[in-house]
Amino acid sequence: MSGYEPGDLVELWEQGDLVSAVILGHDKGRLRAVTESGDIVRVTASRIAHRAGRADPGQASGAKAAASHAREARERAGTVDVAALWEILVDAGGRHAPADLASLALGGSDASDTSAIIRCLSAEKVYFVRKGDDWVARSRSAVEETLRRIRTETERERRRNAFLDRLRRRLAAPGTGEDLEEADQVYLDKIIDLAVMGDESVTRKEAVALLSDLGAGGPIAWLAAFDLLVRLGIFTEDENLEIRRFGLRTRFPDDVLAEAEESSRAPVPERRRDLTGLTLLTVDDPDTSEVDDALSWEETEDGGGIAGVHISDPTAFVRPGGLVEAEALARAATYYFPDRRLTMLPPVISEDAASLVENRDRPAVSFMIHLGPGADVRKFEIFPSTVRVSRRLSYEEADELLDLPGGGDTPAGRALAEIGVA
Repeated sequence: MSGYEPGDLVELWEQGDLVSAVILGHDKGRLRAVTESGDIVRVTASRIAHRAGRADPGQASGAKAAASHAREARERAGTVDVAALWEILVDAGGRHAPADLASLALGGSDASDTSAIIRCLSAEKVYFVRKGDDWVARSRSAVEETLRRIRTETERERRRNAFLDRLRRRLAAPGTGEDLEEADQVYLDKIIDLAVMGDESVTRKEAVALLSDLGAGGPIAWLAAFDLLVRLGIFTEDENLEIRRFGLRTRFPDDVLAEAEESSRAPVPERRRDLTGLTLLTVDDPDTSEVDDALSWEETEDGGGIAGVHISDPTAFVRPGGLVEAEALARAATYYFPDRRLTMLPPVISEDAASLVENRDRPAVSFMIHLGPGADVRKFEIFPSTVRVSRRLSYEEADELLDLPGGGDTPAGRALAEIGVA
């Protein structure tokens, strides 16, 4: 038999916690008991942490006695100074029986005191660890590490709750100017990452929990995050998620802009081949601000000609190893979106100093293709040059000229005639 009889008042281990119960009897090798909450359980003797006394073995009276004992034990447990008890024992080493610990902490070792100390130590996770029926004081280094972790977690929870409170106030009164703090960004970034990356978000779980705590969740998590950010004024309703998804740079740092402004005023190097005597045309949309290519054509005496393709060369204004070059390498390309354009170089270079605008000398890389009368390629050249665009055409104007034979009578044709092209 187990050694326990009907009427024994005991403390049971229940998923790491203690539950008071009264033994009612034996049932197929197990103990049948009623707990402090009135539940009937069947347990093995190994689940019993402590025999706390005797009580009437009836189901109702047993549950009442167990509840009364549990209440008293919890109250007594609340008076234990666990840190002081640990300080007494930490350097002594060894294992300590619950009764001995009760004597040190509470001045007694009766059943109620022992129940109290077991309940107290099973609830706290810092200073003591259970070894069988005994307890061992954790080392000083282990306690310090546990306390450090608890402080960190407590502070993290405090910051999280403060962030949620600020967001609730901002949502409750839009436009009141409730400012978020710098420490809030770590939580806000989780929500932004969910809105941008969807199910691929590495912070999806944390972001969904934040949305839930705010009452802003929804069946589609990323959409709920997006809607919240719009309500907060952080996103617009037409927010371009691709820019955020790929981490594209949307603004140039001030020091990069300052260097670009300075270098854009530098003269075009004289070592370039001077092609300013050629007639160059550009073809672009009317609203294009970064004109980066031009065309030229020269007839030759043998009935052939030289076709020129002239590409803007902004490197004339980019200092090797400088800030502008580093920024351009980080951006890698100019990105075009329906509502905006993210240029590789600052506008003072890409849209001004290096843009092939009319009647301005500009640095270029020229590709000159020498063609025979039958349009066979006889040779080609590639070299740095200085060019001057004679006329800028829109696509519509270029189409007019190609719509022969009447192209010459169009406004574009007459304009070209003025500069000797048509």
